[in-house]
Amino acid sequence: MKKYYPRIVDQQICALQKSIGAIVVNGPKACGKTESCKHAAMTIHSFSTENEIDLYSINPKQALIGNPPILIDEWQNIPSVWDEIRDDTNDSQEYGKYLLTGSVNTESETYHSGIGRFAGLKMYPMSLFESKDSSGEVSIQDLFDNPGKDVFYKDSEKTLDDVAFFLCRGGWPLAVINPDKEASLRYPYAYLNGVIKLKSRKKKTISPVLWWHNIFSAPMRGIFRRSPALQPFVKIWFKQVN
Repeated sequence: MKKYYPRIVDQQICALQKSIGAIVVNGPKACGKTESCKHAAMTIHSFSTENEIDLYSINPKQALIGNPPILIDEWQNIPSVWDEIRDDTNDSQEYGKYLLTGSVNTESETYHSGIGRFAGLKMYPMSLFESKDSSGEVSIQDLFDNPGKDVFYKDSEKTLDDVAFFLCRGGWPLAVINPDKEASLRYPYAYLNGVIKLKSRKKKTISPVLWWHNIFSAPMRGIFRRSPALQPFVKIWFKQVN
């Protein structure tokens, strides 16, 4: 059984399930949306493969069958299911009946607003607290709320090398759970490279991501090389980039 790292969004999902019929969890690909929602669902329907899309497209109401909470993963691949869920939540008036995950903007005019039936949650890659790399003693929110607060945490066992590694690895779950540090550093590069190719292919031009990717490397080389603690990790990252 694979290990699950509890996420901050878990508590938010649990709270919303007591107050509204459907919850839509949006966020970047591979940030853990589906895995978190699976832990809050009793029935799972997925629209992630061509066969699944073809099957459910015949009758989207099939995705409404099962013991609630019902998770519909990658729901945007069959947009008509949105209206089916809206109608069902109107009729049943049940709380927490549906969970939807996807990487789509539900504010588009293509979809009914869903006000009063759907609640949206934004999910991000793992924080250091979620990845268990931080005790949570220092909170960024707390720093904004209390600008004069002393944030020096003398009992931390983390070194500057550790911080450098966390910065380069990021919070992608597949990178976090990888026990091989060098391998986990390759994941962000593979992810970014995939985004670049996808965006460039769709627009048939150089995307803003590719532009950022190109200008990022040169100036950051100089900055990172001045810090011995960063060198082992950034060296691997730049090796992959080049």
